[in-house]
Amino acid sequence: MIEKFESHPFGEKLWMTRNLEVSHFRNGDVIREVTSNEAYIRAGIDGEPAWCYYGDHAENGLKWGKLYNWFAVHDPRGLAPEGWRIPTEADWEHLDAYEGSDQFFKSQLGGSRGINGAFGGGGISGYWWQFDPNTPIRNWGRKISVQSWERIDGFKRFGFSVRCLRR
Repeated sequence: MIEKFESHPFGEKLWMTRNLEVSHFRNGDVIREVTSNEAYIRAGIDGEPAWCYYGDHAENGLKWGKLYNWFAVHDPRGLAPEGWRIPTEADWEHLDAYEGSDQFFKSQLGGSRGINGAFGGGGISGYWWQFDPNTPIRNWGRKISVQSWERIDGFKRFGFSVRCLRR
């Protein structure tokens, strides 16, 4: 089955208009859904790819997509759907150059999940991963809130949203 994803151009780059909501890797393998703090913490400790809905409520997925840990984003089986990829630091910097690009994300402020399993920021702020497989403990991404758009770092066990670009 080929899924259709809407995109929006910023310069020569096309970004998905919504946060990612896949539950399988590109090769068809299932990504584990975690629905409790204990399961989320264990997946992070074990370095296991995982996803969840904000607050562990599926209806939040309709608004904000899914939250993924770093291990899902960087798994060699490929989180991004065919024809898409996870943004790099250079992609985020390119996007930063476009006035109004932060507005493009503000309808998708899906919050985050901390390493202890706690949720925060849903509807108020959004956090997005970037692709950088060479990070020992932390990785970089972006945070958008009602007031700001900034580069942030996050532990691999955090749960952040993903917004992909066309290859």
